[in-house]
Amino acid sequence: MDNLVTALANRHRYSSKFLDLEGAILAGREAVTLSRLNDPTNLPNILNNLGLFLLFIFEQKHHFEDVNEAVYRFQEATSLMPDGHVDIWGYSLNLSNGFQHRFEHTDDITDINKAITILQEVVNLSSEVNTDMCSVLESLVYALGLRYKHSGEQQDLELQGTM
Repeated sequence: MDNLVTALANRHRYSSKFLDLEGAILAGREAVTLSRLNDPTNLPNILNNLGLFLLFIFEQKHHFEDVNEAVYRFQEATSLMPDGHVDIWGYSLNLSNGFQHRFEHTDDITDINKAITILQEVVNLSSEVNTDMCSVLESLVYALGLRYKHSGEQQDLELQGTM
């Protein structure tokens, strides 16, 4: 089932047809169900990919339920990762991006605060797990800028300047 998800997502990349992306999301949901029942070892990866597809379709169609489900799937994927796993920073970065997208849609300060907290945790872990910090730091700077625009807190600008 996971191969079908990947095939539909790849076909969408070349065709730009939302039907393929929506098919990937439906197949991804089915893959989650099947993985839970049969072999949950790849479940974090399946959940993470499903979250990415949902976030992508949210960026195109702006259906709020898509970003909510993406955040939920990313949260579940990161919660299933063992401590110190090499992929945890990437999963956490996706979760943070989900919170950032949702914040941009709702202006709920809780979401941007969660995104920033997650990114700060990734920065603290990254010296042990990941040597390429560029994408994490870029996302953190962006999130701090979003929070500054919302709250006007000078501290966020000062933190941006230290990155």
